Amino acid sequence: MPATTTRRKQAQLVNTVIDQALLVPSSQHQQQLVNVTNTIPITPLAERVRKRATLLGKRHKGDISPLLATRDELIMALYAATVPQGWACAWCDGSSIKLDAHYQAGIGGIVMDSKGSVIIRISRTIGDYHAYEAELAAVAAVINSALEYQLRRLWVFTDNHGLAQLWQEHRDDYRLVEIRHLASDLDRFALQALPRHHNQPANALAKAATGLVHQ
Repeated sequence: MPATTTRRKQAQLVNTVIDQALLVPSSQHQQQLVNVTNTIPITPLAERVRKRATLLGKRHKGDISPLLATRDELIMALYAATVPQGWACAWCDGSSIKLDAHYQAGIGGIVMDSKGSVIIRISRTIGDYHAYEAELAAVAAVINSALEYQLRRLWVFTDNHGLAQLWQEHRDDYRLVEIRHLASDLDRFALQALPRHHNQPANALAKAATGLVHQ
């Protein structure tokens, strides 16, 4: 069988798994999708989930909000599956809108325990802060929430690649003071970047927190 035909069939099989997980949400279908990470890297697989949801949404004439909610749950489950066993994980984002001479910022975050259950969602207005400051505040907020729930190992996903790089390469930077302080109370902490389109739930919570966008 030609290699191109084999690849086409493999792609069709993956699309079938994705479509089942999107259209017939269940723990079984979600696990089948997570198992695909054994053969396809997480980021391209999550992107395929996003694109399949968009395609299915265009074919659907009714309310697609349940489909989009399932899309987000699946993408989160895929990223959570990459986190070491026994770790909690979180997604966070910051948003800032300029209003005349000042800014109005909000933060959003989702914290999931090591068993895969979402234990808290954060959507909070923080005042007059620039976008990067809001991103920092969002990371601090999910760490603080993890500590409140006595979670000791936390893996945080952010779509701000610069912030993740700053933490990994220049941890003594003055902008990271609060994050360093909070992370020191954890046994383990990691900050990882992911594509912006894969962080929609946290982004929506952050935008809603500015007070100018409805949830």
